[in-house]
Amino acid sequence: MKNLVGVVIVLSLVGGMVSCGAEEQEEKAPVGVDQKTPEYKAYDLVQNLQIVKDLKASAEAKNQTISLQLSKDLLNGKNGYYWFQVVQHVGTAKLVKMNVKVRENTFKVTILDDDNGADLSPEEYEAKYPVK
Repeated sequence: MKNLVGVVIVLSLVGGMVSCGAEEQEEKAPVGVDQKTPEYKAYDLVQNLQIVKDLKASAEAKNQTISLQLSKDLLNGKNGYYWFQVVQHVGTAKLVKMNVKVRENTFKVTILDDDNGADLSPEEYEAKYPVK
């Protein structure tokens, strides 16, 4: 029984060392961004929206930054949406300024209305919520 416990401990230590080495190799591997991926295309569409550019300019005037945070939702397990949160960084706080949805197969861009949850075009959203 003691031998069995000893073998289990040794195997767990060896397994831990092997897995640690694998993690180090993965961290050192260069990460490239393929600009032809659908995620990058959706990111580029959102980044180039006039309202997002206006928010960035407004934030930079206040020495703040704007970032885009991506998540993906699937519909029926197939195609779905790329959700982007446009986040303004104010010191250590993060304020979500808007939620942008990009359809995966058509790349149609809509922005979630803050009041009722409806999908608005970027032009409709900008008319309803002008950037200050």
